[in-house]
Amino acid sequence: MGTSPFWYSCCVPTNYTEEPDRYEPEALLKLFPDAAMRLATQTITKIAEITEDKTMYDAREKAIRDQQWAINAAHLEGKLEGKIEGKIE
Repeated sequence: MGTSPFWYSCCVPTNYTEEPDRYEPEALLKLFPDAAMRLATQTITKIAEITEDKTMYDAREKAIRDQQWAINAAHLEGKLEGKIEGKIE
């Protein structure tokens, strides 16, 4: 009773929750067509989309911070060079 048929262990992914990127949602729904799996697959897909959006947002924010840092560093360098030139002359 507690054992699965041989084909089940060969064909049905047992680690789809550990490596979800290896399985497309459509493939999982074909293997597990019940409502609970459909809801879980939809939820995971939404989380993945949100995570991707957040990654893009974070990358953009980092680029903005890096650019601002470079501008501030150049401004400070220019001030220091101006002070040095003023002392030399």
